Amino acid sequence: MPPLAAHSAAAWLALDSHNSFVYSTVSSVDEQKSCPTRKEPMPTLADVAAMLKQQPYAVVSTIHPSGTVQSTLVNVGLYEDGVGLTTVGRSRKERNLKRNPACTVTIHHGPYWITVEGKARLRTWDDTDPETMRRLLREIYVAAGGTHDDWETYDRVMREEGRAAVVIVPERIYSRSR
Repeated sequence: MPPLAAHSAAAWLALDSHNSFVYSTVSSVDEQKSCPTRKEPMPTLADVAAMLKQQPYAVVSTIHPSGTVQSTLVNVGLYEDGVGLTTVGRSRKERNLKRNPACTVTIHHGPYWITVEGKARLRTWDDTDPETMRRLLREIYVAAGGTHDDWETYDRVMREEGRAAVVIVPERIYSRSR
């Protein structure tokens, strides 16, 4: 198959022989949903939510300065207009996202999976006021299925770790759902 760059970003679509795997290079999730060559609707954040109910862990992939992929298993949840997670401050993931916000999140359950590709919005203690950061970290933690008996301790540990809040805003969503 020719490289994706050789295709028009608004028109290329491929399905596997079972019409189960979808990969679209249309430029937005809204365009994916209205793609005229697709027999079924493209996956959406609602489909991501359904997968997360079965399995809250995801592999998040970012890009090293060398161009190679760095992947990590994390808890994720739907937050605002994307997929939210937190990461330890000054981690490789945070450094990669600061340099290049492109990333991928893949959630799987058995043989089925859903992938969100997009750009990360990264908020750190260095660029966000403390009260907003505290709220973001709590909200993302809860969205990812977390609970805590002592929020003051949670807040203190998040600050000590320099945790960053990340929301991946989807540009493409594709899946193997049957």
